[in-house]
Order: sequence, then C-alpha cells, then structure tokens
Amino acid sequence: MIFKVGVPDSDLSNEIVTLEHFSGLGCVEIFKYNHADGVMLLECVNPGARLSTLTFEGKDAEAVHICADIIKMLHSKMSPSTLAIKNLRKLSDRLVEYDEVRSAGIDFDLGLLQQAEDLFKGLCATTTETAVLHGDLHHDNILSAQRHPWLAIDPHGVIGDPVFEVAPFMCNPTPNVATMPDLKQLLLKRINLFHELLGYKKSRIIGWSAAHAILVAGQRLKDHGEKSPEWLIMGKKFLEIAF
Repeated sequence: MIFKVGVPDSDLSNEIVTLEHFSGLGCVEIFKYNHADGVMLLECVNPGARLSTLTFEGKDAEAVHICADIIKMLHSKMSPSTLAIKNLRKLSDRLVEYDEVRSAGIDFDLGLLQQAEDLFKGLCATTTETAVLHGDLHHDNILSAQRHPWLAIDPHGVIGDPVFEVAPFMCNPTPNVATMPDLKQLLLKRINLFHELLGYKKSRIIGWSAAHAILVAGQRLKDHGEKSPEWLIMGKKFLEIAF
C-alpha cells in the first residue's frame, strides 16, 4: 500500500471523492483517508511503468487502446448521485481560467487564447451528457499494475463532457510529443482510434484537445513564468487539423 500525504484543500478532497466514486474500476483503490489531515492509504501500483514508455517504443496505437479501456472502466460507474460527487468542480467552471490568463498581463497570444476559449464555450454549450472524469488522464498518470494490466492514478475529479477525458492524453507525453516526426499523422491516428474505440465525435476530440493545450500553455506562463512551446505547438496543430 501507498501512504499519500497532501495539502488538505479542495483539490485533495476532490481526489478522495473521485477515487471513492471509481471504486478501483480503471483506477487505484483508496482504502482509508482523512480529509482534515490530507492523508490517503492507496493501492500500490506495481511494476508502475508509465504508459509513455509504449509511445516512446513506437507503440502509440497500443497506448491509445489502453487509455480507451481505462476510460471505459472509469465511465462505467453510474451518473453522479452522492452529494459529494455532485459538488465536484464542473468542467464549464474552467472558463474563468481563460479570463485569468488574459488579465495576467503576460506576453501571450491573445488571439490564440480567444480561439481556444470560443472552442471551449461551444463544446460546453453542446454537451449532451456528463460523467465523473479523471480530468488529467495523460500517459504519466496511467501505470502498469497487477490487479489490472494498467491503472490510472492521481485523478483531479471533475464533472463534464466524457470526450474531454481524452484531451490530456492527446497532448502528451510532453514535451517529447511536440517534436515527434509526422506529428500531424500521429494525432490523426489517435483521433481515429478514439473515435472507433469510444464512439466520440472527431470534431469534439480535436476541439477539447486544442482548447486544453492552449489554456495549459497560458496557465504555465501565468503561474510559473514558463514558456511552454510544446503546448502551443500542440494547440496550433489541433487547430490546423480542425480547420
């Protein structure tokens, strides 16, 4: 088992609530916790290899299949029912984050930010079903395990469009993915596979991925002063594919 300690804040509380909701389906199990002290006793994931190893070995399609299987398990739980789950952050709440980047006075392409925000708004407005999402399901949060071949860790916990779940994966593994040869073809293959495996509309996969990548680039510059060209490359590439 793993003893995890964090700051006892809303983020950690959301993680606990989300882990309880998933109940070990596609995700590590949580055995005990204390909200006030910010501690959790979690399932130990062994051998713990990151899913990014497959992409680096030229097995990206296999990684997509694994991610899709994880998503099917995570989203197999019934719609949010408990009060704690219903109080999780809504994906649409992230719209304010675009304003935060815009008003930070940083050297960022505001036209690009506006494109991303418009995409985000349009996708939220046309969402017809919601699910409890992991919210940060990228390659380094999916590890090889024993109870199941692969399990997700470190959920953020958010309620929103199920298609958003693939966006972090689509943009990763960073920073390496942005410089991979034939990046556009790699992304198109991912889009097609997620469409085939999960039935998600390609336009929504692309839209959520673009909106996510550009927002992350802005947040990293705003919060840490980090210019993140890889995130901008990814966001622009998704926009290129979309249009």
